[in-house]
Amino acid sequence: MMGTSKLFRCTVGLGMIASLIFLNGCSSGPKSRTLPIAQSTMTSVGQDANVVKFSSLELRVAKDKLEQAEDAAQDKENYEAERLAKEALVNLELAEAKAEAKKTAKTVKDMEKSISTLRNELNLTQ
Repeated sequence: MMGTSKLFRCTVGLGMIASLIFLNGCSSGPKSRTLPIAQSTMTSVGQDANVVKFSSLELRVAKDKLEQAEDAAQDKENYEAERLAKEALVNLELAEAKAEAKKTAKTVKDMEKSISTLRNELNLTQ
């Protein structure tokens, strides 16, 4: 009985070691396809004056996510790098959308002001 128990523990132990090696190998996964896209997008969006002016917080969050993704890729944590790169892209899209919305709102406000000024001038000339 003692020999069977020892053999069972060795088999279980080897199985656990094999599982850990397998999981460790799986955790690295394929290289992130999104990371280069996120890096390129960060470069272009980061140079957009409207995004910098109107969405600095969202841009900062995206930059932080991208840096984390680059670190994960450096550490061969490819699934994590892919996830973080996707999050960075979403944050960049949010920054662009927010900047566009604020720019549009400012344009509308400026146009309303101009219309009001024109109405006042028309009322004065009548």
